[in-house]
Amino acid sequence: MDTQTIANCLALQGHPAAASPGPVDIVIEGGRIKEIRPAGAIPAEGAVIDGTDLLVTAGLINGHTHSHENFTKGRYENLPLELWMNYVRPPDAVPYTARQVYLRTMIGAIEALRSGTTTVVDDLNISPVLIPERVEAVFQAYEDSGLRALVAPGTFDLPFFKAAPFVEETFRAPCSKRSAASRAAAPTRCSLS
Repeated sequence: MDTQTIANCLALQGHPAAASPGPVDIVIEGGRIKEIRPAGAIPAEGAVIDGTDLLVTAGLINGHTHSHENFTKGRYENLPLELWMNYVRPPDAVPYTARQVYLRTMIGAIEALRSGTTTVVDDLNISPVLIPERVEAVFQAYEDSGLRALVAPGTFDLPFFKAAPFVEETFRAPCSKRSAASRAAAPTRCSLS
């Protein structure tokens, strides 16, 4: 079995996660923690990773993410949620290829792993039609990245602004028409090579 030792690190252990009283060695065998012991108590096993000045903790869990929004990050700054949702969740599917879906999912997976996240719950919007190749591309990206993921595909059949409670009663007709027009004019069609 593949064995590694993270040597001379501090670790958050137990419940609640308390810092180890001193440096420890963490022995990993077959991708699982085999033992945590005081640093240098016995010779390191397998490949040694110097953990000096590092704090080792369990992987973080992101319980709510949206891989379908990874291409839209930073495109619409300083908008209220209701307006922003109108742009990033168009009722007509953006014609992404399976490769583009894979890449946008991989962007989020890399970002998660770099922040110490090892598990995500991906509330994946695939509206308005479930296309198996695109869903498979999401699964493949998570598998290739090594990130654990619970993928929850969801769909909707109305533009976001029409699904908001009391929208017809609250906004005058011209305002609702402007919202619909702005959604139609939103740059939702991407050309990626």
